[in-house]
Amino acid sequence: MESLYPTQLNLSFNDAARILVVEDDPDTLEMLAVYFAEQGYFVATARTGTEALEATSHGPGFDVVLLDLFIPDIGGLEVLAEISRQTDGPSVILVTGLADKEIAHDALKLGAFDYILKPYNLEQVESSVVACLAHREYVKQSWWKRMALKPAS
Repeated sequence: MESLYPTQLNLSFNDAARILVVEDDPDTLEMLAVYFAEQGYFVATARTGTEALEATSHGPGFDVVLLDLFIPDIGGLEVLAEISRQTDGPSVILVTGLADKEIAHDALKLGAFDYILKPYNLEQVESSVVACLAHREYVKQSWWKRMALKPAS
């Protein structure tokens, strides 16, 4: 029998989740694209900031963008800022080799979900993607469903 009150989120995102990988290094781009495709995600790629913005503006509606900070023509923070302005745009996870607290802080302020430092392992990146997708599903829930999900104090 189905309960009248929701007790947990219905997270059925994995089979339909769409990821855009934005990376100018061909080996890293291929590694991320192949890994996430093998995990059952739909994966598209871009090598420049312009390609990334084109894909997120006119593309199939991505859920998550894995974005390198240093990419040709338009930098990662500028791409992040533009994506953050999009209505119902994708969530962004920055994946970079730059360990700079100020830039990480700025990225989170601009709307990045996470800031992952290279070198990383693929499971770590996937964990962040899964958390990001769960957060997107949670935010889509109506306020009363979110209240019902909070544990009693």
